[in-house]
Amino acid sequence: MSRHGGQEGLSELELLATIGFEGKVKGGLKLHHDCSNLIYALGNTIVIKDITRNNFTFLNGHTNSVSCLAVSKSGQYLASGQINFMGFKAKVIIWDFKKQQEWAGHELHKVKVEAVVFSASEQYLFLLVAQMMAVLLYGTS
Repeated sequence: MSRHGGQEGLSELELLATIGFEGKVKGGLKLHHDCSNLIYALGNTIVIKDITRNNFTFLNGHTNSVSCLAVSKSGQYLASGQINFMGFKAKVIIWDFKKQQEWAGHELHKVKVEAVVFSASEQYLFLLVAQMMAVLLYGTS
C-alpha cells in the first residue's frame, strides 16, 4: 500500500482546477454534448465553463436561486427553472447555447419549478411544478 491508501505502482491524480459548485441542484452539473463545456447553477446564475479554454460565461435572468437545469438533445438549448418566495411566480428560461443568451422565458407557476426536461424533438419543454406537470410549447423554426 502507498502512503495514500492506494495500491503500489498506481500514480496519484494531479488536481488541475476546481469550480465553485454548490451541489444543491439535483442533476445540476451538466457536461454539454460538445464535451468542452460544463454547465451548472450557482445561485441565480447559470455558469458555462469552457474547460478547453478555461474561461467562464455567466447567464443571468433569474431573480432567485436556480432550482433545475436541462440541456436539449442537440445541445442547442438550455432550460432552467427557479425557486421563489411563497406567492411569487417562478421563472423558467430557455437559453440559446451558441448565442449564450435568453431565447424565451415563462412566468406562470408559483414558488418552485422542480424539474425541466426537453422532448427528444426539442419542440416541447416539460415542467414539474408543485407536484403537477405542465408542458411549455415553443417553436424552434
